[in-house]
Amino acid sequence: MVILRPLPDDLAKKASEELNEKCDDNDYYVNTLREWAEKQPFLRARTDDQFLMAFLRGSKFSLEKAKQKLENFYILRAAMPEMFRNRNLSEPKYEAIIKSGIIEENFYVHGNNLEELYKYVPKHVLPKEYGGDCDLQTLQAEWWQKLNDYKKFFEEEEEQYGIAEGYERLKQVKDLIADTSVLQGTEGSFRQLEVD
Repeated sequence: MVILRPLPDDLAKKASEELNEKCDDNDYYVNTLREWAEKQPFLRARTDDQFLMAFLRGSKFSLEKAKQKLENFYILRAAMPEMFRNRNLSEPKYEAIIKSGIIEENFYVHGNNLEELYKYVPKHVLPKEYGGDCDLQTLQAEWWQKLNDYKKFFEEEEEQYGIAEGYERLKQVKDLIADTSVLQGTEGSFRQLEVD
């Protein structure tokens, strides 16, 4: 039997109506995706119920799409280690990022109707400068603690899960990333331009 965190009623309704989730079918979908992942020789994926459910919900319960998303998740992690690996929180750069906090230049509110903002962002997480209840130092300390609480998770993720280096799709993605012209939108051929 699949064990999942229960969804609040409003999200359960949304999952049913928009994501095609049917609680009676969750066991089938999660177990099918798990079995597929465990059979892939190139893939070392997390297979806990909640993790796999995220891919199923993100794919509106299409098993083929969920398989592709799970594979792509690990391919991107391997192809871009600077984004997804080496999350050693003892490095000063991580603490500096958190301590830089929410600075005014990087925080933009569309319009000046803060009541509209509060519909999407609770006051208790906003700094006082934006009508919130939280001071910046408290916010920084909370986020630093939250990251530290996940330290073991980050370490396990890096050690236990991933994709085989020799996997062909990984090589293709790495080659694509290495071709920076693709990332910058300048790919293609150019002919000589003559200007009178």
